[in-house]
Amino acid sequence: MITARDSIKKANFFNLEENWGKIDLVHYRLVEVLDIYRKFLGSRVHISPLDGAVYSDDTSQHTSKSWHYVIPGRNKFSRAIDVFPDCELYEAFIMAKRFQFTGINF
Repeated sequence: MITARDSIKKANFFNLEENWGKIDLVHYRLVEVLDIYRKFLGSRVHISPLDGAVYSDDTSQHTSKSWHYVIPGRNKFSRAIDVFPDCELYEAFIMAKRFQFTGINF
């Protein structure tokens, strides 16, 4: 089975030193799509330094059905990430919509 750790090792723009939180609870496709998003955006994308930016088990940080959580019967892995792009926010937003990211917040 492919893991998020495997995907990060293959990533062009991210590494294991970043704030992935509980990396074993992050979905590997999230890493792959984020890496491709970064390539097409053409600007650095920083993972938020805050706890819960990728995986969270603190239900006060996000909405009750957030994809940051692992919810038994729904998902085994976190499928959400908080990032800060080094570009104009509207550019990051338009590109995120093209990649079909949902729940985009500013």
